Amino acid sequence: MATDTLKLHRNVLAALGGMHTAPALVNKLSKIASETEDRVLKDAIEKLNYHLKSSGYTQRSGQIGEQIRKYVQEFIDKQQPAWQVIALREGWQPPAELE
Repeated sequence: MATDTLKLHRNVLAALGGMHTAPALVNKLSKIASETEDRVLKDAIEKLNYHLKSSGYTQRSGQIGEQIRKYVQEFIDKQQPAWQVIALREGWQPPAELE
């Protein structure tokens, strides 16, 4: 299934920036986590959801949310699809440009 990964990251920003109850935010982020193949993003969302479920909005959940926000904003700023970041993280090197 082809997914517009930048749209997915914009959805993360929209979810984190909106006015939601903790359970509503957990639901939105859980849906996003199920759609991404980015293990770093998925783990961060699961960590945030854990804190939201156990304690609601706290300083710690706010810090995790801010880390996620910065992480996804980098993708958007660079216009770099998640597949490419994941591949680079795993050691893939883009082909050299032809001269």
